[in-house]
Amino acid sequence: MNKKLLSLILGFSVLFISLNVVGAQNWEGPYVNKELFTAGDNVRVGGELVGTAFQAGRNLTSSSVVDGILFSAAQNVFLSGQSEYLFSAGSLVSVKSKVVKDAFMVGSTIIAEEADFGRDVYAAGETISLSGNFARNVLLGGNIVSLSGNFNGDVVVEATSIEILDGTNIKGELRYNENASVKIGDNTSIGSKSTFVSKMSQMEKENSNGTFLAKLGSSAFGFANALVLGLLIIWLFPMLFKKLTDRNNKITFASSAKRFGVGLLVLIVAPILFVIGLITVIGISASFVLMLIYVILILAAKVLVGYLLGREILLKGFKKTKAGAIASLLLGLLIIALLSLIPVAGGIIVFIVLCLGLGLGFDLIFPKSKETKLIEN
Repeated sequence: MNKKLLSLILGFSVLFISLNVVGAQNWEGPYVNKELFTAGDNVRVGGELVGTAFQAGRNLTSSSVVDGILFSAAQNVFLSGQSEYLFSAGSLVSVKSKVVKDAFMVGSTIIAEEADFGRDVYAAGETISLSGNFARNVLLGGNIVSLSGNFNGDVVVEATSIEILDGTNIKGELRYNENASVKIGDNTSIGSKSTFVSKMSQMEKENSNGTFLAKLGSSAFGFANALVLGLLIIWLFPMLFKKLTDRNNKITFASSAKRFGVGLLVLIVAPILFVIGLITVIGISASFVLMLIYVILILAAKVLVGYLLGREILLKGFKKTKAGAIASLLLGLLIIALLSLIPVAGGIIVFIVLCLGLGLGFDLIFPKSKETKLIEN
C-alpha cells in the first residue's frame, strides 16, 4: 500500500511548475515567497499561490494558500495553510490545514490535527494520527493508527494497532485487517464494522523466499546493466563525468532538492509534450527527438547518481585525495543496488534515484549559463 500511495504522490504532483530555487538561512525568521517552486535547507513559505506548487527542504513550514496542487517534501513538514489537492511526504508530516479535495500523505509519522479534508484521504506511515473533519473516505496503512473527529464516509485501515478515540463519529463503514489490535473508546458512533484478510501478510507468508530471490535477481540485473552502460560512457565519452563533477562539485541538500524537482518535472511533462506534439502533427519530428532524449536520460539516471554517490563516499568517507571514475561508479551502483533490496523503502529509493538522475542529465544537456540565485525575503 505504501508504494502505491507514494507513486500517486510523486506521479501527479508536478505539472507546469515555474522553477526557482529558494534558500532560507534563518529557520526562526519570517519568510514569505510567492514562487511555485521553493527548495532549501530550512524553508518557511507563505502567501497566495495560483497553480501547482512544489515545496521542499530539510525542514519545511508552509502557510501557503494554494489554488491548485501542493506538493511538499521534507524531513519535517509542517502545513497550516490551504490547498485544493495535497501531496506530502516526509519523516514527519504535520497537517493543520484545509484541503479542499483529496490528500495523499506518506511518512514515518503523520499527524493531522483539527484538519479539514473536503474529499478522500490516503495515508501510509509507521504512526498515523488523524483528527478533524473528513468529508469522504479515508484509506490508511501503517503500524499504529489513531482516529478522532468526524468521518462522513468509509474508513479502511490496515495496521497492527488501531485506536478509535472517545467521541469519534464514523458515519460509513469501518473496515480493518482481522489480525489488528483494535481499541474503541467511549461515546463513539460507527455505522458498521467489518474485517478483511491482509493481502500483504498473506503474500509474505506464501512467497517471502521467492519474492526476495526475485528482488535480488532484479537488483543484480539492474546493477549489471547500469555498470555496462557506465563503462561505455567512460570509454566513449570520457569528458562526460568530468562535466558532471564540475556541475555538481558542491553537493548540498538544496542542490539535490533542485535536481530532484527538475527530474520529477521532466519525468511527468516530457510524455505529455510528446503526446501534444503527435496531436499537432507539425511537431511529430520534434516529439520523437524529445522522446529519444527522455529515454536516454532514464537509462543513464542510475549511472549519473551512482557515479556522484561513489565519488562523494570515496573522497569524504574514505578520505581519498582522488576518486577514479570506474571505482566511483562501481561503489555508487553497488550501494544503490543494496538499498533497493530494503522492503518498501527500496522502491522509494529507486524512484528518488530516477528523479535525481533525470535532473542531473537534464542539467548536462541543457546547462544554465548562470546558477539560479537564492532568494531571501
